[in-house]
Amino acid sequence: MHCDRRLLWHDLVPLLSFFIQRGKCRYCQKKISWQYPLVELASGVLFLIIYVTNWTDWSNQPNWSYLADPLFYFFVTSILIIVFVSDLRYMTLPVSIILGAVSISFFIQLFLGLSWYNLLLAGAIGFAFFALQYFISKGKWIGDGDMYLGAMMGVVLGFPRILYAISGAYILGAIVVLFLLIGGKVKWGSKLPLGVFLTTETFVMMVWGQNIIKFLIPNS
Repeated sequence: MHCDRRLLWHDLVPLLSFFIQRGKCRYCQKKISWQYPLVELASGVLFLIIYVTNWTDWSNQPNWSYLADPLFYFFVTSILIIVFVSDLRYMTLPVSIILGAVSISFFIQLFLGLSWYNLLLAGAIGFAFFALQYFISKGKWIGDGDMYLGAMMGVVLGFPRILYAISGAYILGAIVVLFLLIGGKVKWGSKLPLGVFLTTETFVMMVWGQNIIKFLIPNS
């Protein structure tokens, strides 16, 4: 970020390069943000959680599905990490990346056997829920990026998981805001990165959604 030097492969080994170089650029010796190793660590941990949680189900599926399902989960998780970090650090959502993920996820989900009308319904619900808030408040309550993120959540999760994901995100957000208010970290009216809670709940519902729904609605 400081010297614009093209990095080589040994500069980019996840986690290892950062600690070998003691958190500094090999070429100009400027400090490297802790964001990079933390994102690398989070990616590895989340990928491991996905595989450990789902490997039994995947191992009983046909060969193509055994490969396609985890690759789709890893792809979505990578997008969620990008969106999470972008909103947390810069209070902005990468709309172009989100829209690309919507298109790719839609076709992959069709390939994996989900019905197109379920995906369209869930995507429309996610988009409309945030679009309504955006247009009513004229952009004061949420940003336009949340509308597209809602559509992505719907295409990734399908119906009815999208409903649980949105509800869970607002509950999680309310809990976090309550603690921040008590701790004096924020004030009433402060802007908070909604995308952080939406991406978190999307991952939760993607990995554990079926178990969560069965717990909440035993006969479902």
